[in-house]
Amino acid sequence: MREVFARVEQQLGERWKLKLNVGQQWVDYWYKQGNVQGGVSPASGAGAALAASRTDVSNITKLADITLDGSFEVFGLQQEFVLGWNWQDMFSDGTGKSLYTTQPPVDVFDFGSRDFAEPATPADYVPLLPYGGQRQSGTYATLRSEWFEGLHSAIGLRNSNFKNLFTARNFYTQEKNVRTPYAGLSYDITQAMTTY
Repeated sequence: MREVFARVEQQLGERWKLKLNVGQQWVDYWYKQGNVQGGVSPASGAGAALAASRTDVSNITKLADITLDGSFEVFGLQQEFVLGWNWQDMFSDGTGKSLYTTQPPVDVFDFGSRDFAEPATPADYVPLLPYGGQRQSGTYATLRSEWFEGLHSAIGLRNSNFKNLFTARNFYTQEKNVRTPYAGLSYDITQAMTTY
């Protein structure tokens, strides 16, 4: 895994702050695995077989977000406001392939009595084929208010966009302007106990 990122913060007056974060992450991995598949006959113990596969994956993720947050007072009561936007673009190259043309039978009640050679990766195996990814972005706003000592509320709204890309199958799905409102009320019973 490799990652680069940058963060910038700008103070705007005494109570407001603007933040910008950008980054990119690369995650590459491959593995071979084996597992037993199939139903087992209670009478004979037969029916299970050994499966094996190899998987290669390479992910690239790009991220960015910007937020403006600060506070102000209304009739002497504290109010906090957050406005933001975030974006993510993630794409994967990957391949997965079964390594057995014929799965060897397995005795699940006496598995250790037989050695299984590690199957070879086929010569025509292509490790990283374009697969697909997801792009998403959203804007959001939150207002946290104090009504009187101990009683607080939070209201907010997020507007999201999603696009799933399936390069390997040559199609995509998307959702635009998915709105998610939320609201909450909390009361501080003591300094250590809050109900909401």
